[in-house]
Amino acid sequence: MARCFGFHALNYPALGVATTLLVLQALSLPTLAQTAEQPPASYEQQGYEDDTQPNEYYIHYSDQAMEAYRAKDYTRAIDLMTKAWQLAPDNTAVLNNLAVCYIQRGVKAHNEKKDFAKAIADYRMGLYYLEHEWPQNQERKPGTQENINILRDNIENAMKSLKQNPADASGHLKTAWDLRRKGNLLEAMVEYAWVTRLKPNHAEAWTAQGDIYTVRQKPDKAVVAYQKAIDSTNAPSEELWVKLGTAQVKNQNPEKAVEAYNRALALNAKNKDALLALEQVWKKELTLNPRNMSAQLNLGAVYQQMGRYDQALSQYQVAERLSPNNPLIKLNMGTLHQAKGELDQALVVYNALLQQNPGNAQVWLYKADILKQQGKAQEAEQALQQAMQRGTDKKQVFEQLLTVYKNQGDTEKIKSGWQQYADAYPADAAIQYQAGLALHEQKDYEAAVRYYQKAVGIKPDMAEAFANMGAAYHALGKEDQAVSSLKKAVSLNPDLEEVHALAASLEQQKGSKAIQQAATLQSQGNYAQAVQEYEKALKTETKNPDLYANYGLSLQGLKRFSQAQSAYDKAIALSPQNGTYYYYKATVFDQQNQLDEAKKLYEKALSLDPSLTQARQALDDIVKADVDDQLSQVMASYDAKNYVKALQQVDQVLKADSQNAHAYYYKGLIYDAQKKLTLAKAAYEKAIELDPQQVDAVYALAVVLDTQGNKAEARKWYDQFVTMMKDQPEDDFIKYAKERLSALN
Repeated sequence: MARCFGFHALNYPALGVATTLLVLQALSLPTLAQTAEQPPASYEQQGYEDDTQPNEYYIHYSDQAMEAYRAKDYTRAIDLMTKAWQLAPDNTAVLNNLAVCYIQRGVKAHNEKKDFAKAIADYRMGLYYLEHEWPQNQERKPGTQENINILRDNIENAMKSLKQNPADASGHLKTAWDLRRKGNLLEAMVEYAWVTRLKPNHAEAWTAQGDIYTVRQKPDKAVVAYQKAIDSTNAPSEELWVKLGTAQVKNQNPEKAVEAYNRALALNAKNKDALLALEQVWKKELTLNPRNMSAQLNLGAVYQQMGRYDQALSQYQVAERLSPNNPLIKLNMGTLHQAKGELDQALVVYNALLQQNPGNAQVWLYKADILKQQGKAQEAEQALQQAMQRGTDKKQVFEQLLTVYKNQGDTEKIKSGWQQYADAYPADAAIQYQAGLALHEQKDYEAAVRYYQKAVGIKPDMAEAFANMGAAYHALGKEDQAVSSLKKAVSLNPDLEEVHALAASLEQQKGSKAIQQAATLQSQGNYAQAVQEYEKALKTETKNPDLYANYGLSLQGLKRFSQAQSAYDKAIALSPQNGTYYYYKATVFDQQNQLDEAKKLYEKALSLDPSLTQARQALDDIVKADVDDQLSQVMASYDAKNYVKALQQVDQVLKADSQNAHAYYYKGLIYDAQKKLTLAKAAYEKAIELDPQQVDAVYALAVVLDTQGNKAEARKWYDQFVTMMKDQPEDDFIKYAKERLSALN
């Protein structure tokens, strides 16, 4: 026997991945350790001769593989151990050692070369041999399971180093198909298996595993995989049933194969692959036992379905010789006439059979079918009622009756027929679902919903039932229930793209209606109800900045300032270059008289969008209010004759607003009080330049010029002042100006 690599733990150094450190899990590592038994002699010591049995050479390859392993030539070790395994595929020691060679080569690529893709490829190969080539009749040892766990962990770590998500089933599925297209079936198998670990009901991945097992000539495992695929879907395809049947044939289970092929034919009576396979099954049976009447009859039925009517008739005749007057053979003869369009001859056969045995429900069914083809709907219905009374399994009768009702266009019979059918099989989810579909088609949406609910109550994973229930709810205008049902369908089967699109569309419509209603309420000043509608919309539309902004406006209308500010912050986070959102946020602070913060936000809004006139006006108002307050302080200092302080204050105003005419006028007054007439004159002139209607500055300038003895200029500005005040009641200033004009003339 071959020696087995020991399962000794080894810690690997940290792997630098971007800014994250990953540490590979301890591997059950290939240090050669002897088993409890004395190891066998080497190939040369045993003295193998040329007549040695071929499968004994695996020991030779295994020993050479160990030598390569010790030399850390893992590629050669893998090649030699693969040859050993091919000669002894049931030897679990060899199989485990082969996997460990792959582990060690993968770790080397992972740690030393940082070639994570190559490491994953080796880890997959190791995992394939341990998971998918392990003999079914042998239990895995704890060390082997440990290696499986380590391989999975290392694959996950390497994937993370490649910025891939190990929990993404769709990513594994895509990788599997890519590997399969490249012909790398073993690695593809590991990826498909990963998908089914993440999603146990993933029919596509189970089917793919069955396909690879078939190619690898492992029909026993293919049967298991195909059956898993069938169990994972509510409607297995005819192709999948054929695959299962073919695997059963190769697995030496013809009875199960026939059952699977017949399931395929139930979906498509003309399925060529199933018919050809059944032909071979029955031919093989007849080769072993030519007097098997059932095989003769079944082969004839296959020929009949293939349209090879002469061969079918020949087989039926052979069967009849083996079992004269057998009603089953007569029945098949009748169906052959029917298939050939010889309806009258078929009817003669069926009537004869019914005369012998009126209780044969199957014959009544066939007779009803002919009567339907002849356009005799009422007689067909009567024949079906006979079948209903006499048969034990009434499903086929119900279905044919319902077909008659549908052809008649009798809505009431269709509805009552489906109700009776569903009531007869209350625990059959498929029938409840079909009843829902039929009533859905009849536009009886309430009844359809009831049957869909019954179906999912029996079988909660029926994605199609949830999907159609959602459509029926939508037709009833019950959008909340519709979206809930559609989402459930998608959660059960993410591949239902149309259903996902419909759910998204309905959610969007719900959100749009809520938004429209909210906007209307907001425009009416009904902020409380508007807030409720916006909150409904925000449950689904979480990435709409305008929605958050309008929500904030309604909150602000209710004076819920902190919540409004939070809503504006979310809008800004989603669209940071939108100046309007900053303007809205500024108004919250403005409304609370927090002018410094408001001013900053108005400035930010205008920097992003200079066309925001409302923000410009609000900012100007804040600045003006600030300046007016500062000028009041200037005048207070002036009135207190604290001219130095007043001058400092007015200069601060002019630093913030260099075009403020009032500030220059006040500056002139300060200089005037200090007898600095030249400076006062310049300040008054600047005030008038900035604002020609600054009448106080005009009067003050005239007085300064008069004091300086500049009669001509003083007269000019006195005259300007009197003209500007002509419509005003005469006061002391006007009287003085007129007196000085007279004196200066």
